[in-house]
Amino acid sequence: TRYAKIGWSSWDFAFEGWKDCKRGWRDVFGLKIRCQHGPGCLFGRDPVYVSQIAKDASGSNITLLATWYNDDQQWSTQFKCFGGAKKDSLNIVAVSITMLLQLIRAIHEKNPNTLIVVMGKYPQTYRHITYPFVVRHNHLVKEAVEKEPRTLFVDFYMPNVDEGTFYQIAHRGYPNCRGSKLLAQAVMDGLFKAKILSRSIRLTGTSKHHIVNPNCTSADVVTCQTSALCWVDPQDSQCKIYSPGSWGSHTVCQGTLCTNMAVSSEQAKD
Repeated sequence: TRYAKIGWSSWDFAFEGWKDCKRGWRDVFGLKIRCQHGPGCLFGRDPVYVSQIAKDASGSNITLLATWYNDDQQWSTQFKCFGGAKKDSLNIVAVSITMLLQLIRAIHEKNPNTLIVVMGKYPQTYRHITYPFVVRHNHLVKEAVEKEPRTLFVDFYMPNVDEGTFYQIAHRGYPNCRGSKLLAQAVMDGLFKAKILSRSIRLTGTSKHHIVNPNCTSADVVTCQTSALCWVDPQDSQCKIYSPGSWGSHTVCQGTLCTNMAVSSEQAKD
């Protein structure tokens, strides 16, 4: 199951509906947050119950959490979630930690065996530079969540605009296929090193030098897999340049999977 909402923050997923809200606001770690969902906490009053999320997540062997990604982006809505009160990102990361722990514990209360993987945050900053505060916030979250049983924090480096195009062109705040490749490989590498997975994808390393290697046409398979600028074409097993994407959208579909999807779609219409 995948449950995601555009523009939501960690507090949108960590409470039992609107419990503890008073006159449209709730207190979270000393911070008053509006009791609504979405950007600026202005786009939804339908309650979301952490118990229901926990019940669903507890049925998984591994649950991935990235609910805190938008927490420090409140400046984009003039801090409307906080009633216009400007807050330092360090104050907000304390709330992020509280919300993540609340959700992690709710899941483990349902099933203590579920492994929870908390994703590190990629830089949503000017030119996508990984400033020291981004590193510090990831470190603080890692330190807090990994004190919980069966909880793993996955960190990674996301290159900035001078190192390549790793964010979508049409939606600039989100990683493109190259950036998503780095996220997926970081998860697999983290699970392998934690001895959760017995096998993983072979990589030459996770340093910046390896992940921005542009020499795709001369790369071997392992080097190609490692670089986010390259990909191994399954059609001919050759290493090729990985496109950064485009302004337009298109669908590429071949094989029986696409045929089955088309059949299912027609059946749904009937």
